[in-house]
Amino acid sequence: MSKCRRLQVSLNRVGLVIVAALLISMVSLTLLVMNAEAKRSKGGPGCGGDLASLLDQVEDGDVVEVLTGPTAWDSNGAILTKNITIEGGWQLITTTCVSSDTSGSSFEWPAERSIIGDYPLDSIIRINPPLISTTMRYLDIVQVAGGVAQGGAISGVISDGARLLLDNVLITNSSADRGGGLYLEVRGNSQLILSDTDFTFNTAQNTGGGFEIHVFNNSQVTIINSQVSTNTATNGNGGGGRIVIHSGSVTIANSSFFDNQANGSGKGLLVEGVGSGPAYLILQNNVFSSSLQISGTVTVLDKQTFLPIVFKK
Repeated sequence: MSKCRRLQVSLNRVGLVIVAALLISMVSLTLLVMNAEAKRSKGGPGCGGDLASLLDQVEDGDVVEVLTGPTAWDSNGAILTKNITIEGGWQLITTTCVSSDTSGSSFEWPAERSIIGDYPLDSIIRINPPLISTTMRYLDIVQVAGGVAQGGAISGVISDGARLLLDNVLITNSSADRGGGLYLEVRGNSQLILSDTDFTFNTAQNTGGGFEIHVFNNSQVTIINSQVSTNTATNGNGGGGRIVIHSGSVTIANSSFFDNQANGSGKGLLVEGVGSGPAYLILQNNVFSSSLQISGTVTVLDKQTFLPIVFKK
């Protein structure tokens, strides 16, 4: 086979990988946002209770409407194991609030997001199996107390083919030892999608200022239309974020990383390939004004397939 023919075959294979990754992301987004005919409950500032208590009451397939307000709704260490949608942007329009009666609220997003926070002992939201398909959207998640080991705003594990979508979520002013805003392990051919999700003003004492994500067992992570800015890894690597691929693929598209700081490598983003499994990093139309660093064994698909990545000094 000629060199030109081998190059063409190689590019075709690379193109198929990219198309497959994008199709997976599109299908996942479609599946995750479908919640027609779901039972709805509401909670938030002025409604009493906390997120943890409301999650104990809902069932798989339900939608939790989070009310807007001038203050954060107390999570009280919420543990998310159910297949539900947590949706912000709802405003209380009556003088009384009953969690099971959603007729007294109106949907105000994109004018307003809802704020969840106020839990100093652990992550604001912890995610655990047996979660299968869950969406969080139109939310601000804030952990201002610090002192958390992993993921000040969100931490946990998704596994066994689960799908987690964060859509139009702002993770800000959160801190932890690792993964200042978010720390997740994605295992067992699962999918994590961060769509229009921004990380800003988060701090990790060690690694992953904005976020830290570990990818196992041919799982897929997609970060799309998102912004990672002004995050800090005080004593470690990955100021904007740190991604460790044990086996699987990560797609980052139409996203920007800027004004992030790290005491070590990867001020904007650090991607590490570890283990013996395949590790793919697909980059499409991103802007890095703080450095992107890749270490270990990672197959990077970008310029060679006409998917531009822009570095700015």
